[in-house]
Amino acid sequence: MAKTAKTTQTESTSSVGLGRFVVLTNANQQFRGQPIAIRLDQIITVYPNNEIRDAETGQPNTFVFCPPHGTWEVTENFEEVLALVNP
Repeated sequence: MAKTAKTTQTESTSSVGLGRFVVLTNANQQFRGQPIAIRLDQIITVYPNNEIRDAETGQPNTFVFCPPHGTWEVTENFEEVLALVNP
């Protein structure tokens, strides 16, 4: 299955703007498969989860830490996330 992750530029009506976002796929059980847009300047740490939490795919997920908002769990692997946040 092809990944739909991408980086987008979003403009605000203010002069400051909202910044750039990366669109990933939510891996949270409640919202699995839903797109999630994360501001690139909010990402502090990206790290792989070595524990398989999804028996359906058998794939480990990746965590994206964005304080003070918390950590997002996404289905893209570690290398895919890094490639998107560091083009």
